[in-house]
Amino acid sequence: MFPVLSMMSVLQLPACTTAAQPPGAASPLQVAQPGHLRLAVVGDAGKGNATQREVAAALATWCAAEGCDAVLLAGDLLYPRGMESPTDPRAGDWIEAPYVDAAPRLLLALGNHDYGHGRSQQKAEWLVAWAAGRPGVELPQRHYEVELRGVPGSVLVLDTNSAFQFDEAPQQAWLADRLPAIDGWRIVLGHHPFRSDGRHGNAGAYEGWRGLPYLSGRALETLFTETLCPYADIYLSGHDHNLQLIEHCGVQLVVSGAGASTTPIVDRGNDPSFAAADAGFVWLSLGDDGQGEAVAVSGEGEVLHRQLLRRRLRASP
Repeated sequence: MFPVLSMMSVLQLPACTTAAQPPGAASPLQVAQPGHLRLAVVGDAGKGNATQREVAAALATWCAAEGCDAVLLAGDLLYPRGMESPTDPRAGDWIEAPYVDAAPRLLLALGNHDYGHGRSQQKAEWLVAWAAGRPGVELPQRHYEVELRGVPGSVLVLDTNSAFQFDEAPQQAWLADRLPAIDGWRIVLGHHPFRSDGRHGNAGAYEGWRGLPYLSGRALETLFTETLCPYADIYLSGHDHNLQLIEHCGVQLVVSGAGASTTPIVDRGNDPSFAAADAGFVWLSLGDDGQGEAVAVSGEGEVLHRQLLRRRLRASP
């Protein structure tokens, strides 16, 4: 007879591994205004509801006035369980249509809902294949790099759900290799937050599960600590449905997961410079002089907060 496992034992079982996905590369992102990169970041938006439409309209209006070289979608592109078929019409209606006119490029990151209940590789691949047929919509691989033109730097897009559910080592090795080699802005986009004063909270203690190797997100805590802390300038994420700006280990953390709904701010000990349970998005303006700004904007188009950003000083790439 097999031994009966306690609930605690089950919760601590490691996730099954899967074949590592190779990194992809999107075509370089050419900024419209030389020396000045402008990005709109919104996550957890794929609900097709009135809030998504309101935030998307505010984002489009902002981009028309201030400029956006790309819109970055920080995961959970289609609720509740990702693509229902390879030709799911909601993808065009909820991922592409609300944002594609706001900027020349739409850069996608995968979230846990884009994997169905979190583990459907097929649903993730359907999204990659769907994006390949949509001009201006970018998801060349589950994790990938976008080099910048006109401003030095790169955006590295993670698949944090794959790292969480299966194996963080391939993406951790990729970040450790690529980030130090980037001469300029080192920007990372993913779905799960590193630190967050929200319901999901901090990697390594997600949902309050500190100490549990799997549910706590300990794998992501390791990935983030080993790669973002020594090398990154900015980490952009969603997952918690609110807007936050947190500085941690020298990295500016941006949580922008309020694209279609909101959840409360919860004190997780991060001392954010800004945190609000408002629907909206975050706009970044980054210069080639290493100076920049993050602006939190509500679904009504009102500025909630402005914060100066500065690229980390380093003697060499």
